[in-house]
Amino acid sequence: WNMNQRAGNWLVLADLMQEHNAAAAMVQEAVAPPRDMLDHLRVLADPSLQDNPWRMPVPTAAKRNFASAVAVRGDAPIEPWTPTPIGQAAYSAPAISHPGQWVAVGIGEPERRVWIVSLYGMWDTMPDNGDIFAEATLHRALSDLTWLFQATATKRLVLAGDLNIWRGYGQKKWEPRYRTVFDRLEAYGLDLAGPHRTLGTPLEGCPCGAGTACSHVRTYRHQHSRNSTPYQNDYVFARGVQVARCDTLDEERHWEHSDHCPILIELNGL
Repeated sequence: WNMNQRAGNWLVLADLMQEHNAAAAMVQEAVAPPRDMLDHLRVLADPSLQDNPWRMPVPTAAKRNFASAVAVRGDAPIEPWTPTPIGQAAYSAPAISHPGQWVAVGIGEPERRVWIVSLYGMWDTMPDNGDIFAEATLHRALSDLTWLFQATATKRLVLAGDLNIWRGYGQKKWEPRYRTVFDRLEAYGLDLAGPHRTLGTPLEGCPCGAGTACSHVRTYRHQHSRNSTPYQNDYVFARGVQVARCDTLDEERHWEHSDHCPILIELNGL
């Protein structure tokens, strides 16, 4: 869930997790949680940020005072993935190009552990025409995550987040570039798990223009407007686990707190 840089959304998240008996949450655009929230959730930010885990420092001019995180409910064993900022990383050591862009945590006993990754598609801006694009920072993140994807102990993995890219549309300019992100995840065995809509029930107003073949689900309201173009920017990928459910929580109460709606993921056989 993209938390829209609101500290109060930690309480909303805790209530949602309790309502749906959720074991963990992958969040983006998170700010520091209130201290009393730490009595209810274990919040894991990027360890490479050390004493300032809620500000992404690269690039320095962006002033992104938020970061990705994982929240865990209950007392299941956890194992944080601990990358080092790429400029300081030793040879063959896990690195991170944009500290705070992603967080990875293993949950459960080692023999049944599932690794979860909260990933955010950070915007870059072209200096000549002002175009914004997220695929470059995503590719840097996927390069960093290659250590995790290829590790022998991470066969069971779920990656989710606000990627700020579209799937299957974007015309000639954007669609092929965005497709490279999906293809690269697939190359590491991470299949797109959703959210999808049932074929034959197209998303009204979807920019894909695919008619009854449309499978997109709205996850984003531009400027919080329900009348804006219904984009899907948020996705879930999985390997080694059976995804029983991957649905948006899109009642009006779920849209009150962010311009993105939460996605509920249920896994079988854990």
